[in-house]
Amino acid sequence: MKRRKSVAKGSQICINYYLPNWRSIIIGIILIIMGGSTFFIGYDPHDSFNENFSAMTLDFRDVFRFLISLFMLLLRLAFIIGGFLLVRSSKKIIRARTDKKGLYFKRIEKKIGVRGLWQS
Repeated sequence: MKRRKSVAKGSQICINYYLPNWRSIIIGIILIIMGGSTFFIGYDPHDSFNENFSAMTLDFRDVFRFLISLFMLLLRLAFIIGGFLLVRSSKKIIRARTDKKGLYFKRIEKKIGVRGLWQS
């Protein structure tokens, strides 16, 4: 863990410990590769461009294939977007923090309902 900066809260000083950047970057790149490589599911070199494109993105042959291809498209986009967000925010991930009471890991607060959405 890398100790990067001190944050003053009132009368106490907090020291943040961040994860190494390379971990987040590697995980982000793996997610981007997973999302990009799944676009080639359904590719057939002997089919036309339109048939390959519909098999690889959205398939309109029947309802079942459309729903499965829509789910796969959302999954692919989630992998790619999640990977880009991890790479972009690789320097901001806090692993632990110290103060006068000692070392503790950062806790993610649970937000319930609409009030939690508007307060962040």
